[in-house]
Amino acid sequence: MSNKKQYRLDKEPIIYDRRAFSSALQNTKKWDRLFRLRINNHVDILICSKSYLAPISDLALPRVILSAIKYSLGRYTYMPSVTTSFTIRHLDYLEPKIRAEAAGLINSHLTICGKHEPQPELWYELLNILSGDFNMGRRKRMRKIQPVDSMERISRQYLVENMDEILDRITNEDIGMVITEDGKDDLVICPYSWYSPYDDDDFGCIVNSALRDAMHAKNEDQQAVIQFVKRHCCEFDRKTLDVAVQDIMREIERPLTPLDEPQVWQELLILLQQCLQTQDSEQERSSPNA
Repeated sequence: MSNKKQYRLDKEPIIYDRRAFSSALQNTKKWDRLFRLRINNHVDILICSKSYLAPISDLALPRVILSAIKYSLGRYTYMPSVTTSFTIRHLDYLEPKIRAEAAGLINSHLTICGKHEPQPELWYELLNILSGDFNMGRRKRMRKIQPVDSMERISRQYLVENMDEILDRITNEDIGMVITEDGKDDLVICPYSWYSPYDDDDFGCIVNSALRDAMHAKNEDQQAVIQFVKRHCCEFDRKTLDVAVQDIMREIERPLTPLDEPQVWQELLILLQQCLQTQDSEQERSSPNA
């Protein structure tokens, strides 16, 4: 595995015409990771094995973003800019309850600490977007990711024969479909936009900020962040893992305030270190000189 996380997609889509994609689709070994495709000038789609959809439908993501907001408030660093812009880009992943919580949190901070907030313009912009969206009928709707179990099943042959129709449905209805092989689930094809938070360059910063907040939080967000990281940490890029390991080690060894449940963080630290070791081993095996 390279330093790019396994879930990372290429910046630009792979361009296919109908004939080339139909041919490539028959090669089952080709589709062993995530691919962002553009076929016959349709909107970009995602094709992958269904195991890759796990983080997309993870309901803890909104809590991770909320924890990152909590951590970033009042800071002089680049994190407020990263967090506010990430939240705005992916606002449709936040349910109304989370949007309202975030707006309340930011409003309270600006009311109490506004004169001392180093980057108030960033937070006022996000607050206006959250509050305006929330109070005006929530016109930017929350994205509802379709569970794999409820997706329509189609064969490779059916996809090839009805490609334009299927691609139009995926885009217009915002749905995914499972491509079967010999009657068994094989691949998933869905809108690329479903995956955008995880393919965002700032995703790792959001995770690291959420972890820093969770270390000293005592609420449902703490558990949501911990469980989210446990489920997906081995797919994070190396920088995200390195920063997380350093942060947790520092809090365990030299805490400014004692951790509530140090054993929980010790267990998470071990898991993160194991993920790094796995990445190192896979990178060694894939190197030309191996």
